[in-house]
Amino acid sequence: MRRRFAAILGLGILFASASALGSPPGLKPFERGTWQSLLKGHADRPTLVHFWGVTCGPCKVELPLLGKFAKDHPDIDVVTVSADLVPNLPAATQSMLDKAGLSSTENFIFNDGFVERLRFEIDPAWQGDIPRTMLISRDGSITTIEGSAEMSDLEKWSAQQLSKHCHSICKGNTDMKTRLKDVLLAAFALALCAAPAIADDVKAGDLVISQAWSRATPGGAKVAGGYLIIENKGTAADKLVGVSADIAGKAEIHEMAMDNGVMKMRLLDKGLAIDPGKTVKLAPGGYHLMLQELKGPFKQGDKVPVTLQFEKAGKVAVSLDVQGVGAQAPGDAGHSGHMDMKKMPDHSGMKMK
Repeated sequence: MRRRFAAILGLGILFASASALGSPPGLKPFERGTWQSLLKGHADRPTLVHFWGVTCGPCKVELPLLGKFAKDHPDIDVVTVSADLVPNLPAATQSMLDKAGLSSTENFIFNDGFVERLRFEIDPAWQGDIPRTMLISRDGSITTIEGSAEMSDLEKWSAQQLSKHCHSICKGNTDMKTRLKDVLLAAFALALCAAPAIADDVKAGDLVISQAWSRATPGGAKVAGGYLIIENKGTAADKLVGVSADIAGKAEIHEMAMDNGVMKMRLLDKGLAIDPGKTVKLAPGGYHLMLQELKGPFKQGDKVPVTLQFEKAGKVAVSLDVQGVGAQAPGDAGHSGHMDMKKMPDHSGMKMK
């Protein structure tokens, strides 16, 4: 009887050891109650929580960019959660985190057979799509980005958190406020001097294309946006039906709009109508050109040639003047403004369709 008990005990220890070896020490199990514990543990700290998976294609591209973001922003708490539905992938998960430079961040992996229960605790509206990023501000408000996040938006959010923190520290200290004001004024003046020139107007038939610009991209980024204004001075409608650029493997026309509290991005596969006598503005948070599979970075001061394809006006060549990371308009140096992504509690955010 004792021998049998000893054998059973030995097998139990063996299985426990094997299980421990299968879970790298850097990964924490994400179980029921973990989400609330995570929120409490990072209270009063700006925190970026990124949900991803080993088998998720876009995640493989985004993870190294997130690693660089974490390295460049030690003031932001970065947390990753592997929410892959495929089981038994802890070793592969840890390997990808190591390669992305995220081994020193707080990393979790889903550890519950009933994953719907975990997702419901995080956001009742979450259907399980990844990648998914949640930006948690110091005040506890959450902005959710569903799909791949633009690094420029993360940069702007980070700058906003730092700005708010500086404001709270300096509040009530007149001398400090005066110094901060002088610094900001000097920085603003420098930005005006260093701002790239605005693109010249381009005419094509009855269309006038002006203020074509883009943003500088962080190292390794594979996606950039293009923005411009199209005015139709004629009496007949035209339509922007395509875009191409030598620097991008793929280029499309997209729209971002709020839908039931969620920012959604969709492809305009039927083109963008330019009605007679009307002006259509392509800008951050609305219509825009999506340049994907970039073959090189966009640097501030560069001019990026693109070709617009109109239904009637035909092909029109324009140049995008590259502004700073986080710029909101042509001539904006970037990093100086507040992030205009609307802050919403709980499960608001941006969704790619």
